[in-house]
Amino acid sequence: MSWSNYEKALALLEQDKVNSEYIGECSDLIIEKAEITLGLKFPNIYRHFIRKYGSGVFATWDILGITNENFYEAYNPDNPDAIRFTLSKRKENKLPDNFISIIDYDYEILYCLDLNKLNNEGEPAVVSFNIGEDWGKQEMIAEDFGDFLLEIIHDELEALKLSPIEIIYDVETLKGTCYVEIKPGKDTGSHWNKDSIYLIDETFTYLSRAIEKEYKDYSPWGLWGVSEIDKHTWNLILKQLENVKLFLKDIPKEEEIKTMVGFLWEDTESKFKENINQNIIDLINLITEFQSWICDQSKKHEFITILGI
Repeated sequence: MSWSNYEKALALLEQDKVNSEYIGECSDLIIEKAEITLGLKFPNIYRHFIRKYGSGVFATWDILGITNENFYEAYNPDNPDAIRFTLSKRKENKLPDNFISIIDYDYEILYCLDLNKLNNEGEPAVVSFNIGEDWGKQEMIAEDFGDFLLEIIHDELEALKLSPIEIIYDVETLKGTCYVEIKPGKDTGSHWNKDSIYLIDETFTYLSRAIEKEYKDYSPWGLWGVSEIDKHTWNLILKQLENVKLFLKDIPKEEEIKTMVGFLWEDTESKFKENINQNIIDLINLITEFQSWICDQSKKHEFITILGI
């Protein structure tokens, strides 16, 4: 699937589906000169990528390629070049000759093409390589460059979408840490409790206006802290949320929505408006579900706690 996935990635790039800014075409003559300089042959997919784009930023990744043919100049971070960077890491960090450094991930980790790990199509794996205290430690990132490119583009496309407007009940399904936990009872110092509910931070912020009106110690920074709220205050918050529902059911103007609904990021509001009718329906349903859960927990607990991310 190597070349097939690479073509899918190129199609998304050509459709301007994700942010990209690159040097531009590179000649076969310069590519051959680069191969001689490194003492190895570029794999087909990476060679095609360099010929087409040279080097640049794709999605949120700086992918090193070829910027010019002066390969023996000192490496300059402002002019990222895979050839000079790989040569510098061979000299300074004893990077083995079978690696082509394609991403300077951080000060200890490189992402490389490992020409000793080839798939059935003869394409090398993308691996992380540690040049720090754990020198030589490796981890598979993708089976090949085509898979890697498609994966990072898909990740950015997902990031451009609005987070699902839903409550999560199963803690085992959480991925990452960008969730707000609503825990029955007071804070006990434990997180990811099975009897809690969870909302993605972007989704939870829709409720923040109503919370702020009744719980004065809460602010947008409450998203990152702990808020122990008694059931009387929660009852007032639920009434505010009922007002939000009535407001949304009245088909408000787009510019009015942010007066009642909180938006975490600058682009959250614009993403919400892209499919505004369905998102309003989903938000009304979420509020109703949230109200029901809070009411049930208030019968058993004097406090319900917001555990921020």
